[in-house]
Amino acid sequence: MREEKQTAAILMAVYNGEKFLREQLDSILAQNFRDWELYVSDDGSTDESRKILEEYREKDHRIAGIYHNEGPHGAFCNFYSLMRRIRESNPSPAYFFYCDQDDIWEPEKLEVSVKALQEAESTYGQIPLLCYSDLRMMDEAGNPAPETIAQGRRIELTNPLDIFFAHRYVWGTTMGHNRALWERLVLPEDLSEEISHDNYLAKYAAVYGKILYLDQPLVRYRRHGGNVSSMAKRYGILDGLKRALTRMPEVVNNHAKTYYASLYALRHMPQKTDLTEELENAFSKGGIRALSFVKKHRIRYSGNLLNRIAFVWILGTGAYKETKWFQEEQKA
Repeated sequence: MREEKQTAAILMAVYNGEKFLREQLDSILAQNFRDWELYVSDDGSTDESRKILEEYREKDHRIAGIYHNEGPHGAFCNFYSLMRRIRESNPSPAYFFYCDQDDIWEPEKLEVSVKALQEAESTYGQIPLLCYSDLRMMDEAGNPAPETIAQGRRIELTNPLDIFFAHRYVWGTTMGHNRALWERLVLPEDLSEEISHDNYLAKYAAVYGKILYLDQPLVRYRRHGGNVSSMAKRYGILDGLKRALTRMPEVVNNHAKTYYASLYALRHMPQKTDLTEELENAFSKGGIRALSFVKKHRIRYSGNLLNRIAFVWILGTGAYKETKWFQEEQKA
C-alpha cells in the first residue's frame, strides 16, 4: 500500500481578478496549515492578474503551477481545465480545495478542514469524503456581515440526498475533499459551464461517500457585481409570492438546469448502484415516480417554503421537461 503525503492541493480559477487577488493570495499564505501547493488556471485575463501571480510565485515556491485555460471559457470550465491538468501532472496530495479569486480564507480554514477529513478517514476508512463549512459575507470593500450564512438559513444538510438536490449550499470556496473522492471522479471532455464544479463533486460524495458540515465560518465571501455564483436570499411571504408568480418561468428553467446537471452526473458515474439507478429513473420519468422517490428518502429541498413548493410542483408536473436543458440531456 502506497503512502500518501499529507499535502493539500489548492485549485484556483482566475479571470481579471487584479482588484482582489492579492488579498486572497495573502490569506492562503497566512494559513496555519502550511503543507499545501497552489495551482492556478488563468482564463485569459487582460488585466494584471498574471503579473500578480508570477510575483507571488517568486515569493513562495508552494505556488506550484500557473496555467492558461485554452479550452472552453467561463469560471466552471476554467476549474475543469485545471482539474484535468492536475490529473495529467499526477501530484499526490491527500486533500483538495477550491479557491475563488476574490474571497478571503480565515487562517484556520485548511487546518480545520484537513483535521475533519483525517478524523473521518480514521472512522470510515478511505471512502470518498467531502467537507464544507459556514461562511460570512462581506461587501466589496471587505466589510463583513454581522451574521454568517448558517445563522440566516439552513445549510447543514444531514441527508446526503438533500445535498444531491441542493445547489447553493455547498460552495466551492468552503469545500474540501480527500483523494478517494478525487480518484472516483470522472471528468468527461464535454463538462460544460452549465455544471458547476462544486455541485458536480458534491453529487459524487452524496452517492459514494460521506459529507461533513463544519459549523464554523472559514471563508469571507465577497459580494460584488462580478460574482459568478449566487446566494440564496430570504423573502417575506408577500414578496416571495410575488417573486414566485412573476419569475416562475425562470424558476422552472433553473430547476431544469439542476436536473440536467444531476442526470449528467449520474450517467457519467463510474459505478452504478441501486441508488443511482433509482435517482436516474426519478429524474427521467418525473411525476408520481419522482415525488414517490422524494417521499421515500425524506428529501427536504433547501430554501424558503415557496421554493420548496416550487421544487415539488416542478417535479410533480414534469414542467422541466419542456426546457432545453432536459431535452438536450434526453438526446445524450
